Amino acid sequence: MLTYLGRYSVALDDTHLEVILNEHTNPPPSSRNAESSVVRMEIHSDCSHQSEVRSPSGRGFFCPQCGARYCSLPVECRICKLILISAPQLARSLHNLLPLPAFQEIDTTDGLAFFCALVICEINFPV
Repeated sequence: MLTYLGRYSVALDDTHLEVILNEHTNPPPSSRNAESSVVRMEIHSDCSHQSEVRSPSGRGFFCPQCGARYCSLPVECRICKLILISAPQLARSLHNLLPLPAFQEIDTTDGLAFFCALVICEINFPV
């Protein structure tokens, strides 16, 4: 019996499937000569008691720098120009910036299926 040292995951929804697939991607190597640019931003955390104290409705996002209130994220604060963003939105945008590695073609001449190690039948899998 063949065993593989992989991971078994079951996607609960489309967002979870995206997270599972993105765990299998490797970031490109960084260059020491590359210039970096810093963007100031605040990552929103779910802390309901702070917003309830400052807002009668208990809804909204507050800029931690100037206190301006916004109804949705992501947004750039109109007063202090700080970028307000949630952690999942930041993670999604980073995955869009980093491409997936190129897929590698698998040689099927050995006659074994890659995942289940069954003999490849030319009727089911024409080569």
